[in-house]
Amino acid sequence: MQDPPGREWGPRTIPDYELILIIKGQYLYIDTNGQVLLTPGDILFIEPEYQHVFRKLPEDEGIHVCAHFDLIDNAGNIYFMHQLGCKPQRKTIASQFDLFHMAMKYASEQFISYSRFHKEIVNSSIRQVWLKVAEKWFETTQKTVSEKVNEMMNYMRNNMTRPISRMDLAEKFHYTPEHINYLFKKELGISPSRFLNRERAIKGFRLLYEEGLSVQQTAAKTGFSSQYYFSRVFKDIFGYPPSKIKKYITGNIEEIFEKSIIPNITN
Repeated sequence: MQDPPGREWGPRTIPDYELILIIKGQYLYIDTNGQVLLTPGDILFIEPEYQHVFRKLPEDEGIHVCAHFDLIDNAGNIYFMHQLGCKPQRKTIASQFDLFHMAMKYASEQFISYSRFHKEIVNSSIRQVWLKVAEKWFETTQKTVSEKVNEMMNYMRNNMTRPISRMDLAEKFHYTPEHINYLFKKELGISPSRFLNRERAIKGFRLLYEEGLSVQQTAAKTGFSSQYYFSRVFKDIFGYPPSKIKKYITGNIEEIFEKSIIPNITN
């Protein structure tokens, strides 16, 4: 969106979350906590129902792109920022500026198109931007994965065909099972068993897709106790059962997904 010098939005409140990427010129964001100067490459984050003013400074023309969206989990439930587990920042520097700009521009073009998957493409494009922004917030609120957790991750990857419990990890790495669970939740946001199942499912996808193994063979080669448990975990991770991999290979996309699992993001 191209903005003349001095253009102003507000005072206003919005019903959903908004991300604004500054392409050209200087802008000012103002709320009860103060003001934030925005220059090209900055991303502004605005919460719903939060009164504010967004203004193009009078020196020159400006260009910005924006996206409005809700945070929706795979079950279709709305969740809120405090549930994310990191501290949101009003301004975030877009380290991958070209990627962010391209994703938001492409989402805008697809939003007004009539292509078969235009809604899913919009959702995927904006979700990519949102996740990269949120990832930066996590980087400022918590440390990177520790050496000890990395060791445990590599141990599970190298031994995924074996049954590995928190007790096994406790004996191997000299922690209590409770502390191991705490470390994984703190540093990765998931439990050790969730991590192991995810790694197994990813390996299972490769075996099904690249080597053409059956579901039963794949379950055995990835350490699952049965093909039924493997299928349940696989669907939880990928959104569709392993039996539909052949549809994936042949490109019958519409037959893979019974319903959209992408968050409801609108531009």
